[in-house]
Amino acid sequence: AGLVDGVVLIHFWPDDVAAAIARRFPTVSIVYSYPGVEIDVVGRDDRAGMALLLEHLLAGGCGRVGFFGFCQEVSWSCARFASYVEAMRSRGLPYHPKDTCDISKDQALTYRDFGAQGWGANVLARIKQGVDAWICPSSGTASTLLAFLLEKGIKVPREVAVASCSGRFDRPEMPTMTMLEVSSEDLGAAALRRLVNRLQTPREMTRSVLLPSELFVGETTRSVRRNRLR
Repeated sequence: AGLVDGVVLIHFWPDDVAAAIARRFPTVSIVYSYPGVEIDVVGRDDRAGMALLLEHLLAGGCGRVGFFGFCQEVSWSCARFASYVEAMRSRGLPYHPKDTCDISKDQALTYRDFGAQGWGANVLARIKQGVDAWICPSSGTASTLLAFLLEKGIKVPREVAVASCSGRFDRPEMPTMTMLEVSSEDLGAAALRRLVNRLQTPREMTRSVLLPSELFVGETTRSVRRNRLR
């Protein structure tokens, strides 16, 4: 009907659908990137955010930090995993490949807890090898891991700390999660500004706009003071 000038994609879309939309309309995606498709992306500054998380965990006394929830098929999971490796190595910390727990695409994209098949035994084995903190790329992965650890009787955060790279979830029966936060309103506003710019300059090169994250300290990580009192 000619009523649409541009499109903002929220959440994940199949690559072929995103490509078909981008061929017809100027398009901006929030958080998800689509390699090979000319779509602007508005997301989080994962490198700076990961540095915040890691510094917080180290200040709380954590000595070996693993990454739970890597999925090579999801763009933001790859970006946050790369930021994790970079943050570890830039601080002179050893990177242990086995301290990374992979999950499936369906598990990475769900907002609900998922079963421990395929990763539960690995998580417990890594904890026995000295992993005392886990960074998770999303609220769904963090919530799932936290529920698993509590079910196994592992004390969080005294024995193992958990932190999430994004999102807030409302689970009153569980400790509040330490996480990185970016306002949904800020992401939406930035996406609309980028779309307006794209409509005004349609031949401009594809752009990525990264917003800074704020660290919200919950009950799943140790504070510096608490760690010193132990």
